[in-house]
Amino acid sequence: MAFTPAPSIPFTVPGTTAGTLRVRPVGGTAVATAAVPATGGGGNPSIDPDAQTYLTNAGFADTGGHAWDAFFKGLKSAGIYPKLKAAYPIGGSTALSHSLNMVNPLNTDAAYRLTFPNGAVHGNSVMSFDQSGNGQYAETHLNVSELDPDNFALAFNTPSAISESASEIAAVLSNGQLVELQAFFNGSAFFEAGPATQGQAVASSAGLTVGNRPETRHDIYKNGSLLGGGQVSALPGITFTGSDFKLGSRNNNQFSDKVFTGAYFFSQALSAAEIQNFTTLVQNLDTALGR
Repeated sequence: MAFTPAPSIPFTVPGTTAGTLRVRPVGGTAVATAAVPATGGGGNPSIDPDAQTYLTNAGFADTGGHAWDAFFKGLKSAGIYPKLKAAYPIGGSTALSHSLNMVNPLNTDAAYRLTFPNGAVHGNSVMSFDQSGNGQYAETHLNVSELDPDNFALAFNTPSAISESASEIAAVLSNGQLVELQAFFNGSAFFEAGPATQGQAVASSAGLTVGNRPETRHDIYKNGSLLGGGQVSALPGITFTGSDFKLGSRNNNQFSDKVFTGAYFFSQALSAAEIQNFTTLVQNLDTALGR
């Protein structure tokens, strides 16, 4: 008996590439036996769904090497993603794309989107605050009271050095104390959490600076390595009260004083291994994006 190949019917599902449906007759009825799977619109059928939501809402596409997909998957594999409260990795080239909190990328204050009262400088995968008399900074709409004083971390990343800064991330407590991260001021990095303050000498602001508060420690890390820190008293039952966090400013008249590019992260406290992994992932993203 001669074999007759089953007919092929080309088809296209909206948002995918073309596929092929093969059928064979059974009692005069066409029945599907195999379908060649089509790839997603970005050419990657397995892109992380949270990465895709961020890219879609921010209005830009992943790189050819799927840098954003790798970043999201890496954060999840390392156990860091569930700890993130807000993250601004500065993707795309518009004020909208730079403003979105990647873990909840809605264009609303309730989702901690950034707003820029005096504008900002938006470029391709870079955002900076121009301090030549413009007083630029960002409002996060994330209130300091939403952090656990004994379980939080602040992180700032810049691929290039800045000579001085007033503050990368800061909120003012109701008693006038600060919750703050400075990457470089008078030759040191500083991390403050109310009464606890830590300053460590650094050669440059370049790279990832992390202020980490895992209950009874108060530490500063630079590019994955512990610069210094120490034991502090836990604050059980204590809550922060004060302002929303600002980026590039402590308040409306204290600003970072140079043009710089940065990415910003708020999370629960991280382990030393998680900070090392986080540093690698952020550096890989910087490399892939050419910044």
